[in-house]
Amino acid sequence: MGALSWSEKSITMALAIALKAKYVLLDGPLKGLDPSRRVKMLKAVAGETESTVVLVTHETRVLRILGEWTVYLLFEGRAYGPIEASKLSSAGVVRGRDAKALITVESGQGVFSIVPSGGKSVTELLSLDKVYEILAEV
Repeated sequence: MGALSWSEKSITMALAIALKAKYVLLDGPLKGLDPSRRVKMLKAVAGETESTVVLVTHETRVLRILGEWTVYLLFEGRAYGPIEASKLSSAGVVRGRDAKALITVESGQGVFSIVPSGGKSVTELLSLDKVYEILAEV
């Protein structure tokens, strides 16, 4: 959906939901949207109850709006999860393994854990790509 305008994205999403599609895949629906339209799109998606919606994004700030959604994280081709969006939105990222981790990820750059409290806030990262910057810190 990245190449579509706001109107085209909205119409496409509305059609999929109105037609009661069993599955709706939204790959990068927030890309290129201004903050106001991003929130409108997320609220519409978050309110959907009849379809299974797969939302693909790197943006971590969306977690606050998605509340009880089940989230899977993809790093270097491997899926980690499930974890509830509300838990992930209040979690932090630390280097290495942590016994209290909600998720521990092993990447080519190193190991990091997503913990219930402490570390760098997941939502403050703005993008999951920023995890690699945490791993690079000395």
